[in-house]
Amino acid sequence: MVSEYLNQTRSLEQLDALFERDRQAAVEFAEVSFNQEVTAAIRTVTDINEITNARILANAQVASATISSNAEVHAVALLASADTLRQTIQHRASSDNKARVTESSIASELSRVAQTEIKTAANSALRLIHGMSVAAITEVTGNTKETIADIQGVVVEAITQIERHCAIAKKKLSEAQSSERTSADIADAAEQAANKIVLHSTSASQALGAAVSKSMDQKNVVANAALENISKSVESATHRIKDARDKALKRIDEILSIPD
Repeated sequence: MVSEYLNQTRSLEQLDALFERDRQAAVEFAEVSFNQEVTAAIRTVTDINEITNARILANAQVASATISSNAEVHAVALLASADTLRQTIQHRASSDNKARVTESSIASELSRVAQTEIKTAANSALRLIHGMSVAAITEVTGNTKETIADIQGVVVEAITQIERHCAIAKKKLSEAQSSERTSADIADAAEQAANKIVLHSTSASQALGAAVSKSMDQKNVVANAALENISKSVESATHRIKDARDKALKRIDEILSIPD
């Protein structure tokens, strides 16, 4: 996307021919040419920004939704483990005293195993959520860096074009100053024209710089919003998993504390 805007600008050959024919018109043309360079570059920068901003926000929303749904699935599974243990113990219940002693020991062992499995599952879920968040954050920062690189490429291309046009203009007008056939008035006019061209060039570069700075600010706002969205999802998911883990463990303790 770096050089797309060049298709909308005038060629160096056109600029060169115009300087040869009419210096004043050349100055005016140079101003138009510089403005075209800047306008085209800003349009390209804006397009890059809009596309990548939309992609960053969309990817962040998808990542956040995926993190939340995964957390819910694991939370439900943790709570289901406790309910499954309760049903298993109730199914094995016996009215015979000797059998009840045995079943109590079995229930204790089943509970111990279930607690270990719940804790392990919760830790695995938390690691998964963390890994998903790292991947999402990496994607956001990667897209941001890629966009910045694209924008910087457009800026370098545009500034290079402006400087090349300016150099050609100054060279032609400098030749007019040093020519033996040029009167003092014409030489003075050539110098003034050269100064105007430099001024237009500087103004064009500054306008481009201001537009790019605004785009960068927008990019940072979008990237920060995306990262905050992911961070909140991770925080919520972590809380959901830990809460389900604690409730599941508490249910198991309650099962074991039920009197015979």
